Amino acid sequence: MTIEFRRAPGVTNAENCLAWVEFVVTLVQAAIQKGIGLSNDTSLAATVQELKGFLGTVLVSGGQPALLEAIFARKSGAVFPREFNSCV
Repeated sequence: MTIEFRRAPGVTNAENCLAWVEFVVTLVQAAIQKGIGLSNDTSLAATVQELKGFLGTVLVSGGQPALLEAIFARKSGAVFPREFNSCV
């Protein structure tokens, strides 16, 4: 199985690029440390704020967690994920 991470939307400078890299690395490390496989279990982080909390449970060696604030700034936490097939 392959997971592909693409360029973050609207990245126009190095700071936003580094924030996206921090997000991706932290997400992968949190999943590894929590023993989470590739499932569609939305009970782990069903909102933006729950995702932020999930990522906050892990420290990445050499990471800069403060960069994540740029990812979560101005997000209400009220957005729920949709199943991929329901987007059709």
